[in-house]
Amino acid sequence: MAFTLFPKEVKFFLLFEKQADLIQRGGIMLNKAMQDNQYDESLVNKLFALSKECDDLTLSIIQKNQDTFITPFDREDIQQFANAADDIVDSILNLARSARLLKVRKKRNELSRLGDTIEKSVTRIAEIVRLLKNKKQTTSILKSCHKVKRFKNEGELILDEIMPELLNDNDIGDIFRWKEIMDKSRELLRYCEKYILIIETMLIKLV
Repeated sequence: MAFTLFPKEVKFFLLFEKQADLIQRGGIMLNKAMQDNQYDESLVNKLFALSKECDDLTLSIIQKNQDTFITPFDREDIQQFANAADDIVDSILNLARSARLLKVRKKRNELSRLGDTIEKSVTRIAEIVRLLKNKKQTTSILKSCHKVKRFKNEGELILDEIMPELLNDNDIGDIFRWKEIMDKSRELLRYCEKYILIIETMLIKLV
């Protein structure tokens, strides 16, 4: 017998996918800024609009979670899932905003590599979320979740390369600016990992 979703379940997955699309779009925009070393007002405004849209989607998911009798996953997990997506989009905005306010001008190869890693991570996240509505894809999804965790570790290693060089330069102002950028970057990577861990939890509970 073919697996089918209840109509109200379908609406949940559509909302999840819209959130994931915002995550991917924000990550791609951030990567381009990192490659070009351009964190202008236009970028921040675009990311702010994505953040606002994600806030609205999060509220919609939470409301639907409260009003729907049959939900596709555990109610508490759905709420955490929606909030975690919101955290990722906000974190992308905060990183771009910090880079603009701190006037990061010196282009670093490490940041370009980090941008690529972030884009790979958010792209994989969007692919995973699009598969959630098909329970037959659980094994494939869990394998992809592992890849996102690897991207997080890859990003952490890239960030670890920056500080020794900064200390050698002995520029206190530059060290302060880059520490802020590094902290925001680590926050983003960890939010992506948290999002994936929630997905794993939701799927394991269905087994």
